[in-house]
Amino acid sequence: VTHTKGLGGGTEKYRQIVWRDRKTGETRVVSQGMNGVEGNQNSTAPSISADGKSVAFESYATNLVPVDANGVRDVFVWNYDRNSVAAVSENRGIEANSECYEPTISGDGNLIAFSSSADNLAAGVSGTATVNVYLRDMRSGAVTLISKNEKDGKGGGGSRPSISEDGSRIAFYNYFPLTKEDKNDLWDIYVWQSGMPKLKRISKTSSGGEKDQGDESSSRVVAPSISGNGRYVAFATTATNMVSDDTNKLQDVFVVEIDSGSVIRASVGESNAQGNGDSPIGQGEKIAISDDGSLVAFSTKAKNLGGNILMKNILTNQLLRISADVESTVGQPAMSRNGKVVIFGSSRQLDSRFKSSGVFVFSTGLATP
Repeated sequence: VTHTKGLGGGTEKYRQIVWRDRKTGETRVVSQGMNGVEGNQNSTAPSISADGKSVAFESYATNLVPVDANGVRDVFVWNYDRNSVAAVSENRGIEANSECYEPTISGDGNLIAFSSSADNLAAGVSGTATVNVYLRDMRSGAVTLISKNEKDGKGGGGSRPSISEDGSRIAFYNYFPLTKEDKNDLWDIYVWQSGMPKLKRISKTSSGGEKDQGDESSSRVVAPSISGNGRYVAFATTATNMVSDDTNKLQDVFVVEIDSGSVIRASVGESNAQGNGDSPIGQGEKIAISDDGSLVAFSTKAKNLGGNILMKNILTNQLLRISADVESTVGQPAMSRNGKVVIFGSSRQLDSRFKSSGVFVFSTGLATP
């Protein structure tokens, strides 16, 4: 996301989504409509497919598709081969009647999950006061309500979706109970699975019990990240009982295996020393996770862990410092599917070849199979 003049043809007036091929150097403005005209309002929150040829994003722009008259933020998808943008947050040509945002795209670019307060995208939703999670199939046009309440099958609320590579699983967050066994009156993370009749709640302790509140509100924002293979979900919480040895009373990063319910705390040193600062830095910050779930990257305030962007191998306990400058301000990291590359933003000059802050690419030397 940038409003830098000249990058990919942008004019600096609004934030645009820019696609870059690091091998060829080709740069394109994704958030452009008919005749190659860039978006006439801000575009943000890009999510890229595994092959790099599709990018989903949210935008207030009204000139990206031939008809956009609903006056609210929408979700769109750009395709490299066609070099065109299509509307995602609609149902059979009917525009959403309220805000749509937070897109997450499957590996082949066909399935896109997103959050919306609209009530005309799928059956089971009445009124625009509650945000729900939806799944759009771009080939068939079908829109599915994901955040269903087990009690009545209607929309029970949800946001911050994260989709697996094949689109068969979606993790999301909600602070309303969606399953009958959820009685903790706190936020939780659920996983929807294609073909399964109900959601699975995964934000439980290592013993299968209810997590405590830590020092967070019951409605705090949490952004889960699901691994490409759909086996693991990473998220952050200040809960003190997710694992038995958590005594630092700070925000930590946890990885849950969906099927078994096992919980691993990732934000610790190689000798399992607890961090002396929050991981990640911000509330609701997303954790980057590799395709197989073995590698996670996150920002941290824990100076005793030796950096402000870290990568943890949860299988070997190896901790890699991506950015060792503990004083700079950093943005949440993203990583390639195999963990070989981590991308993050920094407020400092981390590369002597450049004069300012920016977005940096770090080669980890690690790679999952």
